[in-house]
Amino acid sequence: MKILIIEGSPHKKGSSNMLAESFAEGARGSGHDVVFFDAAHEDVGPCIACDRCFKEGHCVRNDAFGKLTGMIGDSDMVVFVTPLYFFTMTTQLKAVVDRLYSLIPNRTMSGKRAALLVAQNNEDAGICDGLIWNFERIFGYLGMECVGSLVAAGCGDPTRTAASGFMDKAREFGRSV
Repeated sequence: MKILIIEGSPHKKGSSNMLAESFAEGARGSGHDVVFFDAAHEDVGPCIACDRCFKEGHCVRNDAFGKLTGMIGDSDMVVFVTPLYFFTMTTQLKAVVDRLYSLIPNRTMSGKRAALLVAQNNEDAGICDGLIWNFERIFGYLGMECVGSLVAAGCGDPTRTAASGFMDKAREFGRSV
């Protein structure tokens, strides 16, 4: 299986990206191919609600989302990765998620598997319930099969994340898909 991991953290070595690397390590250990797209460091602008994608069959904006579209088309599974920012995903990942709208006419996401990895500073994993609910609805709307999520509560910085059990949990999650 080919797995695409879309990272949304502005911190290249931050907690959520550490989880993504552990997930990838587990997935590769199970024989899967893994590729990354760093949404926070690519030029992906927001959806401008022009609806031209429904007429032309693709997003008409000329930025890195075109590269991501090809990566999505080649993948069997998409893993969305974000730190929790004010009860939701980062702005950088939100731009990508909103642009997925342009893939609806061709049903590009339909039949793919999906997962969510979240790192958050707060020890209460329930703080993330709204974000998980939101992603589950998005996955369903796009015709994707949600295979689960991992919330790394109390992992607000790389030192705490490295010392937590969540790195092993992310690795095991990657092995299990």
